[in-house]
Amino acid sequence: MNNTLIFSQKNIIGKSYKALISKSCKEFNDGGCTIKTFCTISFENKNVIIKYFVDANCTTTQREKLYEENAKKNNKSSTWSIKNSKIHIQNFTEFGDFEISENSIIGKEENNEKLEYVTFYEIIE
Repeated sequence: MNNTLIFSQKNIIGKSYKALISKSCKEFNDGGCTIKTFCTISFENKNVIIKYFVDANCTTTQREKLYEENAKKNNKSSTWSIKNSKIHIQNFTEFGDFEISENSIIGKEENNEKLEYVTFYEIIE
């Protein structure tokens, strides 16, 4: 293992990153919703915590709560490592392995044979 990888791994521990992964509008007979789905990735010493949350703006707050609760069902914890200068998260293949940037990590998402890059920005509190 070279010094660059050790330095990167130590610098990512304790950091969290967030990305807007989808946004949509839905129309219903009794109103509608605008829905933004976010994913956060928080790195601990050997584990990573992946959380999803939704910012739903719906005509009925009952519908907002349903979207928020459904997003939480995808939350998980896993292990992570750095291989070939990329972050690999075990059992989390949605964005592939992540490239490390100064204040972000970048994943790739394939939709209908189209490759898109998803940038997770560091959460600075």
